Amino acid sequence: MEIKKEIQGQSMTIALSGRLDAVSSIDLEKELKAMPEGTKEIVFDLQELYYIASAGLRVLLKCYKQMDKQDGKVRLCNIQDTVMEVLEMSGLCDILHVKPEKGKMPAVSIG
Repeated sequence: MEIKKEIQGQSMTIALSGRLDAVSSIDLEKELKAMPEGTKEIVFDLQELYYIASAGLRVLLKCYKQMDKQDGKVRLCNIQDTVMEVLEMSGLCDILHVKPEKGKMPAVSIG
């Protein structure tokens, strides 16, 4: 998996490509731990992420909980169909408030 990070003010965008699995989720956790103090928004651009495992779901949920404690927000955008299926099957769509729109890739806010 490749992780590209961009910081603008209090917002951090993380673009993920490839597979978010047990091995690569460790790298994502390291990036999130290194987030600048005062970050109020994290945007995950999932346009090039084609696979997510339970370890990846755990990292997203952990990030949501951390940002919720800080009164921050997490957004998922450009979600691939295969990744959306996993989010739906796991029940995380309800927890993370992911609502796909017909014919459009969802851009959702969490928190």
